[in-house]
Amino acid sequence: PMTVEKQKLVVIAAKPGIMRNSLLSYLRALLGVSTILLADDANLAEQMIREHQPELVVVDADLSENEMLRVIQFAHAQARANKTIALVTSLPQQQLCLAQGATHALLKGFLDKQLRDAVLNEGNAAPNNLLGEIK
Repeated sequence: PMTVEKQKLVVIAAKPGIMRNSLLSYLRALLGVSTILLADDANLAEQMIREHQPELVVVDADLSENEMLRVIQFAHAQARANKTIALVTSLPQQQLCLAQGATHALLKGFLDKQLRDAVLNEGNAAPNNLLGEIK
């Protein structure tokens, strides 16, 4: 198949809503001209991954944990899916997603807090506390 240079293909597996819209806007801004496909559930995500071989798959924890893990396993098994990022809500979920082959598993709650602190310039010690907690 023909590939267009500099055209990243991304699949976002997440329920429709504010989080997914934010992700979409953020990735568009970050990646420039990209094709971003949206999947509401694991079945559609797997179909898109199989058909389009995306370079990036983002899986959000608003899917059920079973669905998240299915998408991660499937993306991991497809050799050309370069990177899978899971947005998770707990440390156990983070470990699960990484064990199933996610490239990155980011804690959503901490991300929001860190972003808020960074924007409002509060609590420079936050990353150290975070590292202490994860040990």
